[in-house]
Amino acid sequence: MVTPTTKIHDYAVPLRDDVRDFLMDLLRRSFAHTYLEIGTGEGVSTTYIARHIPHLKIDTVEKRASHVERAYQSFFAHDVLDRVHIYHDDAFEFYPTKPYDAILIDAAKSHQQALVEKYIPHVSQGGFMLVDNTDLSRVKTSPVTRSRDALSSKHDQFIDWLITTYKDAVTWHDLGDGIALIRP
Repeated sequence: MVTPTTKIHDYAVPLRDDVRDFLMDLLRRSFAHTYLEIGTGEGVSTTYIARHIPHLKIDTVEKRASHVERAYQSFFAHDVLDRVHIYHDDAFEFYPTKPYDAILIDAAKSHQQALVEKYIPHVSQGGFMLVDNTDLSRVKTSPVTRSRDALSSKHDQFIDWLITTYKDAVTWHDLGDGIALIRP
């Protein structure tokens, strides 16, 4: 249970620390004011970012009701509800009504390309999109199964598509399980 005295590091951070710190540095250096997160999880990273970048307005989307509830509790407990709005929705059903200075894709690893295609038009001019888990090293080292092979194949196609589609607008960073930074 999250309480007002709970320390943010008492819970596992869904974004690995190096990825979270990289994202926070980008948000600060780009003077981002609006941020969309696809894949809230339990809201730990969102809460951390909201607490450390107080001017940032955050919209976050999560489809699992239990995660939405835990995230809401965290936002309430850490007094960031004035800056964070959580949408209980599927990322494929949610439709942004404004552009965002920064967008994080951290959901549906088997559908990363579709999520990038859906949300990249909503990156504001001069903004960026960060795609987490572009390496999928844990998947690649797991026992061989049909589903693992299918995900690996789809992932490889996604990486090829990113390289082809965004050429010089994408940079790769060996942080966490790999991240791609797209500046459209």
